[in-house]
Amino acid sequence: MGPSGAFEDRSTTLPVDFLEAFTFTGGFLDLDGDRLPELYGVNDFGWKLPNQLLWNRAGAFEADGNASGMDVVMEGMGLGVNDLNDDGVPDLLMGSWDDIVLLRSAGAIWADTADAVGIGPDVES
Repeated sequence: MGPSGAFEDRSTTLPVDFLEAFTFTGGFLDLDGDRLPELYGVNDFGWKLPNQLLWNRAGAFEADGNASGMDVVMEGMGLGVNDLNDDGVPDLLMGSWDDIVLLRSAGAIWADTADAVGIGPDVES
């Protein structure tokens, strides 16, 4: 928020790749426990620009560059958030037309565990 308490548009401070992505949904999540929410974009046409994480560095957003494992290539349509493994860090569930991705935290890395826990799309061939 700005000094007057009103919201201010800071989109011009975001990385160009984030602005040019086909973001279908997004979320603000505190992934590192510093009480500053990171920005995660779930992108349709992920083959062009994958889902992306931007770390909040005192109000400036910095691209993760997939260091966390969260730059997922998919046609993302939605985002669910919860702490499924009780480690105090959000886990993310994303769906698309024919895929489900469950990113579970393991320290500063997130890994897709959808197959391991037996969730996925019910696709008939």
